[in-house]
Amino acid sequence: MKKFIKVFLKTVAIAASIAGIAYVIKQILDKKAENDDFEDDFEDDFDDDFEDLEDDDTDSQREYINIPSGEQVKEACSDAADAIRDAVAGSAKTVSETAEAIADEVKDAAADIAEDAKAAKDSVASAAEDLTM
Repeated sequence: MKKFIKVFLKTVAIAASIAGIAYVIKQILDKKAENDDFEDDFEDDFDDDFEDLEDDDTDSQREYINIPSGEQVKEACSDAADAIRDAVAGSAKTVSETAEAIADEVKDAAADIAEDAKAAKDSVASAAEDLTM
């Protein structure tokens, strides 16, 4: 049972690590995809260039995006690692509780079997006494 728990926990830890790495890679690829789409966004805007000159509020409508710094990436990786640790700890606790519950059920079943075996032994003994009499 201990080997099963160890294998299960290692499997969960590996799966969580892979998920964290995949998440970070996906975030990086999404940022690159956004940069690639950035050029496509402005191709159709050349038709409307002269209409924008009539608006005086163009500066107030500008939107800025934040480019993630190295610190933000490190923080995201740290958060992912913390989430993985929490998931592994939670699954370890669940596995431990489940193993304890299974052990209790096995003990109860063994006690029931022992009682049934004793009752069967007693009935066989009484049947043997009846036959010898």
